[in-house]
Amino acid sequence: MTEAYDWRPASFRGVPFRVEEFGRRGGRRGPTHTYPRRDDGAFEDLGLAPPKFTLKGHVIGDDHHDQAKRLLDALETKGTGELVHPRFGQLTVSVPEYELTESISEQRMTRFSLTFIRSGEIEYPSASADTQSIVGQRRSEAQTATIDDFARIFNVSNQPNFVQDSGKGLVTDLLGALDRIGTPGRLMPVNQLDGLMTQPASLASRLLGLLNYRPTNPLQSLQGMSWRRDVDRGLTWSSYGSQYSEIPATTISRQQQASNQVAFVDLVQRGGILEASALSAETTAPTRQEGVRLREDLTASYEAVLPRASDTVYRPLVALRSATGRDLGERSASLPELTTFKLNGPVPALVLAHRLYGDEPDGGASREAEILARNPKIHHPGFIPPGNIEVISDA
Repeated sequence: MTEAYDWRPASFRGVPFRVEEFGRRGGRRGPTHTYPRRDDGAFEDLGLAPPKFTLKGHVIGDDHHDQAKRLLDALETKGTGELVHPRFGQLTVSVPEYELTESISEQRMTRFSLTFIRSGEIEYPSASADTQSIVGQRRSEAQTATIDDFARIFNVSNQPNFVQDSGKGLVTDLLGALDRIGTPGRLMPVNQLDGLMTQPASLASRLLGLLNYRPTNPLQSLQGMSWRRDVDRGLTWSSYGSQYSEIPATTISRQQQASNQVAFVDLVQRGGILEASALSAETTAPTRQEGVRLREDLTASYEAVLPRASDTVYRPLVALRSATGRDLGERSASLPELTTFKLNGPVPALVLAHRLYGDEPDGGASREAEILARNPKIHHPGFIPPGNIEVISDA
């Protein structure tokens, strides 16, 4: 053991005192669980217990009372303080207890027995909302309201043939549009269509399911800037219906035909933003600016769809819009920045990637591809001309 003369001079909050001996107590912390009719127990290990240090020492001299008073003031000061331990050096500690003794046989001396607990910063539990999960909950509520609203308005039962044919034509038009973007219309067989036309709630549910269908594209990973492709696919539906002319409401049957068309277009548009919001919660933008831009695009789509919504649909859609905006805002705040980098001379893309980002596990190939995708003016990866290019700043 190190000799006493090698120990550091002890002090607490700058007040010195002499140490005769010291000790340390520690261990694991946690409850011990015991059970009826069992002789053993189970210790639930919750981690290391904060170490306790005990020091026995004294102050001595004609002014030992003044020295003891200064040490007492330091020991009784609120909060943590700095202990210079004879062996372990500087420690941030609290003082749960101390003991002072004076003896008639020991003149000019005051003894101390001190107990210190090593302390860190007090960290209170922090609460944070799962914004992505909240988007999913609000989306479910808005979808239910959308289906109910459609079922309340859309009706081809006991209507003239032209009303029924018009309603069926709306559905087949949508199936054709879905086919063109890669969603197979055969997911809704024609032989089921007649039955669904008289069950508007089931029809709406099936159509929203088709709008939510996510085709797989094995080449997606090779397509530049494809991170928001699926979200954009949902956003395109918010402008659906421009191909239809307004139906003059000259008779009761024409009024129903017109209402069916409006309800159907509303269903598709709302289904698109429902899907776009859901996908945005599953998508992480590459940069903060792109996350903000996505939030702005989603908000614009909501503004285009909301004016025609009834109260029963308007409120759930507004709640979903708010949840989506909050989710994108909070997750985008911690993303890297998109910045402009000025090249004074030509350089290969791979060299620039290494210069900007250092060593990468793949040798910089992914960073090179990222630079090329963001700057389509680069015609050859071996030669980036002088000028400004867009890059992601990881700092």
